Amino acid sequence: MIFKQKNIACLKPQTAVYIQDLDVLECERNKGIGTLLNEASKEYGKRKGTDFIQTQVFPQNTDGIRFYEKNGFCEMMKTIESPF
Repeated sequence: MIFKQKNIACLKPQTAVYIQDLDVLECERNKGIGTLLNEASKEYGKRKGTDFIQTQVFPQNTDGIRFYEKNGFCEMMKTIESPF
């Protein structure tokens, strides 16, 4: 999915590819499938002229965090929530 940032005066307008729920079956992991999907997403973004690629990972998903960091992602913002 491609999204554009909101038009906010203090932010540079940018567009991004957003990866929603990249998942590889456990029995198929460590075979390069996730990396291929990630690279395809990056190439798609380049063809569409986006500025970056983005996803979200739950903090307890250490395997997911390790995968994305290995594939060039880094933490840029922290989202925090509070129940009512």
